[in-house]
Amino acid sequence: MANYKDVTIYVEYCTSCGFFNRFRSFADAMESRFPNIEIKSNATPPRMKSFEIIAEHKGKKVPIYSKITTGRFPDNDIVFADIDRFVKTGKGPFATEKSGSSSNIILFLSLFMLLAALVYYFRPKLAQMLKMM
Repeated sequence: MANYKDVTIYVEYCTSCGFFNRFRSFADAMESRFPNIEIKSNATPPRMKSFEIIAEHKGKKVPIYSKITTGRFPDNDIVFADIDRFVKTGKGPFATEKSGSSSNIILFLSLFMLLAALVYYFRPKLAQMLKMM
């Protein structure tokens, strides 16, 4: 079994959204699963609707979960497995199909929606530029 004494988990959660109880429940489950792990929360002012989890081990920090990216709260079992794998292998969760591919799809869709909004907004300018060519 890996030693979690030198692992720190950083959780950023939206305080104005009322996510404290979610954080406390997550932290309690985390301390139960990994008794020696250190958990820190909201080291900086949190972003709106955030519930972000970052793990640090041997000076390396990796994002474990992002509610901002996924739009939903994390599944503790998946997060615990991702932290366990990170401590044992040094690899973050985005190497897994379960957590990584859905995050990548959401990121792709977000970028696509942003591009579509920009094209719509600048449509008149684009039409003028194409006429000039």
